[in-house]
Amino acid sequence: FFQVIKVTYGDERPLLRVLPFHQCAVIGILLPLVVLFDTKKLKMPIYSIAMMGGFATIAFGEYFTSSFMSFYSIEGIISHTILIVIPLIEIASGQFSLDIRKSWSVFVGMLLLMGWATLANEVFFKDYRTNYMFLKKSGFPDGFGGSYYFLLYVIIFIFVYSCMFIPPLLYKKSHKKLETENVSLKPA
Repeated sequence: FFQVIKVTYGDERPLLRVLPFHQCAVIGILLPLVVLFDTKKLKMPIYSIAMMGGFATIAFGEYFTSSFMSFYSIEGIISHTILIVIPLIEIASGQFSLDIRKSWSVFVGMLLLMGWATLANEVFFKDYRTNYMFLKKSGFPDGFGGSYYFLLYVIIFIFVYSCMFIPPLLYKKSHKKLETENVSLKPA
């Protein structure tokens, strides 16, 4: 809705920019659809990528660079917080769990998002110097990473992915081990 308003009033050109091309913008549209229609096959990639994008945006302090909080900043903070909170609510309520066996879909989802952003950067808006998903130049504060910025993206992705999927796996394994020990300790 916000992007439609920006295009309608001429803040974004050309008209095709009404479509989302950044990771969090695409996920911001897909996340409510997955929740509303309870699309179980899409929960793993959408929820995981939503949380990853929300955490990354907050970690980089993207909306906290100015002492003046504009509508853009407030909208960004709220939307990225929702990207984290909705999947966490689903996890806490037992409606969804992070399963490392299904986590391959997160990689497929990221590749699809990168392909979509590349299509926008290189085909749709080639003459507009767009940088969707920060694929053409560093999206880090002050251009950190230089020409190796994409390698840093990959390292951060793997780190966050590991932090999301490894602890639940370890917890489940230790919980099963405790249950097995408790069963074997019970008198027959």
